[in-house]
Amino acid sequence: MALTCEICAGDAPGPVALVAGADRDARVPVDEVLAIAASLDPATVAQRLVGVVARVAGAAEACLYLFDEESQELVAAAAGSGVPLDRLGPVRVALGDGAIGWVGASREPQGVGAGGDDGPDGSPPELACMPLVAPGDRLVGVLAVWAQPGQRLDRDRAAALERLAPAAAVALEQARRHATVTRRARALERVAEVAAMTTAGIPTARMLDFVTEVARDLVGAEVAVTLATDPAGGDRIAVRTADPGASADQRRRVQAVRRELLAVDAQIRRGGNGWPVAAESISARLRPWLGAVATVPLRVAGEELGVLCCLRTEDERFTGEDHSVLTTVASQASLALKNALLGAERSQQQNEFGAFVRDLTAGRLDAGLIRVQAAALGLDGACGHRFAVAALAADDRARQAGGDRALAIAQLGRGLAELAPDARHAAGPREVVALLPERPDGDRLGELRARLARLAETVGERTGVAVTFGVSQPTECLDDLRAALTEAREVVAAGAGAGPVLTLDDVSHRLLLRRAADYATDGDRYSTAIDAIAEYDRVNGSELLHTLEIFLHVRSRSEAARALYVHRNTLAQRLRRIEELTGLAASDSEEWFPLQLALEIHLLRHPRGPAR
Repeated sequence: MALTCEICAGDAPGPVALVAGADRDARVPVDEVLAIAASLDPATVAQRLVGVVARVAGAAEACLYLFDEESQELVAAAAGSGVPLDRLGPVRVALGDGAIGWVGASREPQGVGAGGDDGPDGSPPELACMPLVAPGDRLVGVLAVWAQPGQRLDRDRAAALERLAPAAAVALEQARRHATVTRRARALERVAEVAAMTTAGIPTARMLDFVTEVARDLVGAEVAVTLATDPAGGDRIAVRTADPGASADQRRRVQAVRRELLAVDAQIRRGGNGWPVAAESISARLRPWLGAVATVPLRVAGEELGVLCCLRTEDERFTGEDHSVLTTVASQASLALKNALLGAERSQQQNEFGAFVRDLTAGRLDAGLIRVQAAALGLDGACGHRFAVAALAADDRARQAGGDRALAIAQLGRGLAELAPDARHAAGPREVVALLPERPDGDRLGELRARLARLAETVGERTGVAVTFGVSQPTECLDDLRAALTEAREVVAAGAGAGPVLTLDDVSHRLLLRRAADYATDGDRYSTAIDAIAEYDRVNGSELLHTLEIFLHVRSRSEAARALYVHRNTLAQRLRRIEELTGLAASDSEEWFPLQLALEIHLLRHPRGPAR
């Protein structure tokens, strides 16, 4: 009598025949193995197979290694008796490396039966390894069993295990193929949902959130991030994270990644970074926490619209199939994003100045086209102009009320129109851009600042939305309009919270600091020292970083003690603690400037709550 099992996939090879009588005499539970295959879940099949193997072999421990075709390695997938995989040796084994790798490469058992590799005295082996080969000579994995400490494997049991290997290979292959087919069907279903968005006309932010979650879900990533172009000139970031699970270390890693991504999001919202710069910032910030990264571009007809990234904190690489799925999702998301951008542009084309601002922002206008479009807008090329960019930040009351931001934008538009009869303005989701002619008489900048400040105060009182204006230097000719717009945006991004109306002179030191922060690395000893103090404060609830900030600002122990409302001895104790943590002499004046610079960069990257 013969038992026959077949792999239920479309491309399955021929059946595998197992002799039931001989297997029954050798206590080989082939029927049980074939029943295990019916569960069709690869993880369940692997774990239950290991239990059967350990019982048949009478071994102390057993481990199942599955073959990873992408890396050409054997990867530990399940172990018997709940033993952690890393206790049984390397989790990944290259083909040909060690006993397990040699069995996988040669497809020949080791330490099995009377003719196997016995000990030097002819005694039975302590370790037995069996290759699991599916029909068609496809390597599925390797089974390894270890004898009890101080004992050796029984030859008959090891031989029975060898006869069990073909059935185990079939069970694993069937589960793998079922999982692959199921995953691909689910991927097609989710991608179809993304494709439906190309004509749905849903808001860009909602579409990006959905695409990010689909990508994270399909490849089993812990974190997924989408950075993409926004029609208003600023860019967007969408972040989705998975449940970090029960591992405390994994929770800590995922939480650290979230904090870093929130910092990048804050930079984007302030208008300081576009998506290419933000992508580089994410790469630099997350480097200590990442185990694997898969990145695909959002591209339509050669136009780069953004990037989609999936991240894992553990060292579990993304497969070729993962990259293929992400590429498909990204291509559909790119079409949906492009349609959303085109729709937003069509809705804003009624405002010709808005189209002019978008073209300036995107760099689509050379000097000649700037003059042509400026003339079409009726701008006087003989006088100078200033750009005023208003950034909006809703407080808690405005967030709860809903709709106050839209009201603030509308009121800003009316106020700017009243500011000067020939002013132009355009509204976006997070900013209002105005182009104001330079008056030929009077205190031009002083009067403009006063009027803008009154407008910002009025809008804030009525809507609960804080308004900050960044004002550029006056242009000398129309060719300078692009530089003036960039300057106004940089000013408002660098000076957020510093006042209602700001110019380059007001925030020049902040701009220098932001640029230094963009190029600063985290590896120098001063940055490392500041990070160590910040971590100590976080863990212990102390205020060493604030103490150092005040001391470096006044550079006097007496004045620092008065500013902190502490005794000089308390200040001295805090400074000694800082020196113990960092190895730097806080009292050495030569250390003050680099320490202060590293501290300011740290505070820029990790903003604190409201001022003390």
